[in-house]
Amino acid sequence: AFAVFFVVFLDEFGKSRSSTAGIFTVCYVIWAVVSPLVGTVVDRWGVRLTFLTGGVFLLLGLVLTSLATEFWQVFLFFGGFFALGLALLDIIPITSYVDQWHMRSKGKAFGLAFSGRGIGHVLMLPFSQYLISLVGWRHSFRILGGLLFGIILFLCLGVRVRNGSSIPDSSRKQPLAVADSSVTTGQALRTFHFWRLFTLRFFTSYGVYAVSVHLVAFLTDIGHSRLYGATVTGLIGVLGFGGAIILGYLSDHLGRGRAMIIGFIFSSLGVACLLLAHAFPWQGVIVLFLFFFGMGYGAQGPIFAALASDLFSGRSLGRIYGLITLGVGLGEAAGPWMAGYLFDQ
Repeated sequence: AFAVFFVVFLDEFGKSRSSTAGIFTVCYVIWAVVSPLVGTVVDRWGVRLTFLTGGVFLLLGLVLTSLATEFWQVFLFFGGFFALGLALLDIIPITSYVDQWHMRSKGKAFGLAFSGRGIGHVLMLPFSQYLISLVGWRHSFRILGGLLFGIILFLCLGVRVRNGSSIPDSSRKQPLAVADSSVTTGQALRTFHFWRLFTLRFFTSYGVYAVSVHLVAFLTDIGHSRLYGATVTGLIGVLGFGGAIILGYLSDHLGRGRAMIIGFIFSSLGVACLLLAHAFPWQGVIVLFLFFFGMGYGAQGPIFAALASDLFSGRSLGRIYGLITLGVGLGEAAGPWMAGYLFDQ
């Protein structure tokens, strides 16, 4: 719901778009910096404790942000506490958990796991905007914090943990010599494949979040309502749900690289359609944007996670993927700020 929160913070504090986007930049930088530590926590203490701790930080972040009266306090509470909650709940523990259970058809397995992001996207954005219009953003943040913590607590009761690490699929040729259960963090860091994944994650996150964080504001600028903007942003999640499952499945059959390229093409076509939306106010342009951008958005997480699992499956996967996720966070931090800066010029 960052796109909705972005507009709320713009209205409440009256700062420029680049300054307001700085809140999310701080959030993503902290998320990125703590990612390797999160990976270590997952490897040592397990997914259940990681999720519960993340839920506590998420609750604190939203409640404390709702009490903020100064702009710097939003940076501290939302950019700090909320970011820690996100890091402890997001792709690193999910990747480690799925890797424990699925040795074959990893693309499909990760696609199903990451499709939850799409469901959350389509439910939470319109709901958050509706709640804010109904009771105001401060009460909405408290309600959302309590609701999300309750859901996390309930889901943690059902988490089953498998003892031991996953074993790579011996029926398929492994793409890396180090792709075995004994791979260490040091070994992974010395490979070209690690740094290739890191770089790809940076640039894909940069592009996706430069668009998504500013999307509600952009659609409002060209004449649509905020609820419409929130709904469009939420619908990206519907297509993301499909993209995660379809391209995750295809990555098991076409290969991770080919499926990744298809996802990049979809995202690029989506951005091209969005650029046309201002000059051609035709609803079909927005629909095309939703389809292409949503499919590309949904495909990235599961394909990258499956590829990392192929390459570095084992006891240290959480820490290794946490280091790769540094690239994700840095891209997510730089993209929204740069987009806001360019708009302000």
